[in-house]
Amino acid sequence: MRWLAALVLFAAGCSQPALSVEAYADAMEGVADAYVAESQDLSARYQASVEDDVKAMVKQSPPDPEAVAVEIASSATINYLAVLADAMQRFIEGMEALRPPPAVRASHEEFITAVRSVHRAIPSTRDAVLEADSIESVGFALTSSGFADGQIRWTAACAALEAATRGLGTGLDLGCVRPVVTP
Repeated sequence: MRWLAALVLFAAGCSQPALSVEAYADAMEGVADAYVAESQDLSARYQASVEDDVKAMVKQSPPDPEAVAVEIASSATINYLAVLADAMQRFIEGMEALRPPPAVRASHEEFITAVRSVHRAIPSTRDAVLEADSIESVGFALTSSGFADGQIRWTAACAALEAATRGLGTGLDLGCVRPVVTP
């Protein structure tokens, strides 16, 4: 029975006309702007949390400050990845709800695929962070993961979508260049 509901939703989605290039650019930019704002806020809070918690720990002078710092960085990174995954899922859903014009449909789908690849890499990245035993290994877990690799694909697919849409006369800006997040 679930397959029937999925088929009905698919058919309904296919019957909606594609957006005009201008309407698509506006809608896509709105979806991207919301995600960029949310993810930048999450990143800033993550960085500030790690810094504040490490500063507080240093003032307490624990017997093994390095172990406490690793715990702080690991815990904050795992929490950050969890809330980022939620934000990313909303971004994917927002993009999937759009009906891109035929001229940019392939680029739109490639971008969604790239974002999904980053989203799917989050659980294994969290697992690698859990196993980290130093600040360097927490950073390595982030920079050597499918999460980091996926962000390279994300940026490339995002830039390709921007270029394809701009080539049709829009000023689409999706905020494709993203800061690297490290503990």
